[in-house]
Amino acid sequence: MFSLKAKIILNSAILALLIVITAGYALHSMNRIGQELTAIAEQDIPLTQAISEIALMQLHQGIHFERALRQAASDGAGGNPRFQQEIDAFDRYDQRIGEQIARAEAITRSVLANTSQEMTAEEFTRVGQQVGEIASQHAEYSEHAQRAFDMLARGDTEQLTTLADAIAREEDALDDNIEALLHEIQGFTAMAAKRAEEQELNAVGTLSGLTLFGLIIGIAASTFIIISTLRPLKKVIGAMDDIAQGEGDLTRRLEVVDNHELGAICAAFNRFAGQVHGIITEVSNSSNQLAASAEELSCVTHELSQNTETAKTEIEQVATAMNEMSATVSEVAGNTSHVVDAANNADSEAVTGNQVVREVIQVIEAMADTVRQSSAVIRNLDEQSESISMVLDVIKSISEQTNLLALNAAIEAARAGEHGRGFAVVAEEVRSLAAKTQDSAGQIEDMIARLQEGAKEAVTSMDTSHEHAQRSVEKANEAGSSLDRITQSVSTINDMNTQIATAAEEQSAVAEEINRNITNIHDTANQSATAGQQTAIASQELASLAENLRGIVSRFKL
Repeated sequence: MFSLKAKIILNSAILALLIVITAGYALHSMNRIGQELTAIAEQDIPLTQAISEIALMQLHQGIHFERALRQAASDGAGGNPRFQQEIDAFDRYDQRIGEQIARAEAITRSVLANTSQEMTAEEFTRVGQQVGEIASQHAEYSEHAQRAFDMLARGDTEQLTTLADAIAREEDALDDNIEALLHEIQGFTAMAAKRAEEQELNAVGTLSGLTLFGLIIGIAASTFIIISTLRPLKKVIGAMDDIAQGEGDLTRRLEVVDNHELGAICAAFNRFAGQVHGIITEVSNSSNQLAASAEELSCVTHELSQNTETAKTEIEQVATAMNEMSATVSEVAGNTSHVVDAANNADSEAVTGNQVVREVIQVIEAMADTVRQSSAVIRNLDEQSESISMVLDVIKSISEQTNLLALNAAIEAARAGEHGRGFAVVAEEVRSLAAKTQDSAGQIEDMIARLQEGAKEAVTSMDTSHEHAQRSVEKANEAGSSLDRITQSVSTINDMNTQIATAAEEQSAVAEEINRNITNIHDTANQSATAGQQTAIASQELASLAENLRGIVSRFKL
């Protein structure tokens, strides 16, 4: 059988191991989810923003190109300030598109340089190639648009129609590529969010299972330790209370079932009861002998006047009996000292057990702190999810603006008539693209909301683990209280030993007094009358002391 200390340490070690495993798995799962969310927040969403900005500004460029053509057709290009304003606006958007393309390329290069996942590398390699194609197509589109502006400025309109048709086709192709790229980015962004959600569900299920398993193990181990500890402790307490306050049954012995601390307490109690039983038995025998000697002394006193020699002989017998009694009293005092030492050892063992219980409480409180730290990590994950929701709101706003611009472009194309027909088709496609972007952002927002709900459930599971750890502390406190009651019972036994030692000292003093009286009787044999009176008085005192000893001994069951 394991000792009490070993059981408590083993229980604490098992609980600590389960909590460490649970916390480690939780941190690992949260780290993986955090990586997915970080990739969405720092890679996918910024890249989506950049491509959306390119699409939006490409739409603005197309609008200003159509307006420039209209101004040149209606008022002429030379000296027309509104024509020049449209060209300047076209150039500004051309520069901004170049900046956003550079931003998208920088994001792609950064991801490829830092990622260690093959799937992510393949995705962003394709994105980088598509961004490069868009950059080339836009450069060609801008070059042809500038050539058209130059033709309008020179008044060369012969090849303008052909060039305008080519520019419209280039613009359509550019819009198609941008839309395809946005679809691809939205696709692997949605896949990343779905992976994060699946990891979150797996983490919640596994953590719930680990928590339930740890709870069952903790309750079972704690219940076993409490039952195996309190059962023998109650027997020890009952036996000690019976000696201290009950019938004083010194024949009672406790069963020693194992060799750990509780078994040692039972064995020490049995040794203590055996020694006290022997001491009280010897005291009882001595008191009986003392009573017999008192009666014999009374007879000797009565016959003292008739036969002095007989009295001297009886006095010598009494002296011998008193010497034997003195030796017995000394032995009683020595045995009482041994009993005190045994009781002190039992008290020391109880104090040691109480200290072990306090150490267990400290270990369980440290485990509760670890659970609280894991809960704080999950709450931090919830806060990061809120920041992603804010970014999604920005994407929705951009989609709504793109939709309005596409509507304006369609109106402008309708006003332009035949010249704006191709541009109207482009505006309708851009408006459709903005609507799809807004729908995708809504889907991502729903996924983030489900992720936040899972994080809150994980926090609730951690709080439950913390409550069970507190219950373990309460059970350990109950074991400490039981050890305190043992210490109090041992102190009561020490007090009884002190009373026994005091009685033995009184008995020794009486024996010495009797020896002195017998010596006086021997020395004053000729004064038989006076000696007879003194001996009668001494006999009465001796009988009284013997009666007192009998009263003390009668308190115990022998």
